[in-house]
Amino acid sequence: MSGPELVVGVAAMLYILLYLVAVVAGVVLLIVKCRRLEFYVTPAQLPKGTACSCAFVNAGMGVFITLTVFGMVLALMNVM
Repeated sequence: MSGPELVVGVAAMLYILLYLVAVVAGVVLLIVKCRRLEFYVTPAQLPKGTACSCAFVNAGMGVFITLTVFGMVLALMNVM
């Protein structure tokens, strides 16, 4: 290795090292702060049995599913 390849290799190793340090620091902080976590019950929760219908039966999800199916059909038509 020489020149640009060496620079790219060193930069990649430094990036991976920094990434691993960040992951380890995140896990350590999660473990240390885990005892301080507090979960609250919201005052206006959805009635039982309506969460799925609220999440999946709405205009945004309908548009998303329609566009996804349309994209899949177009991709399959290009392959054949």
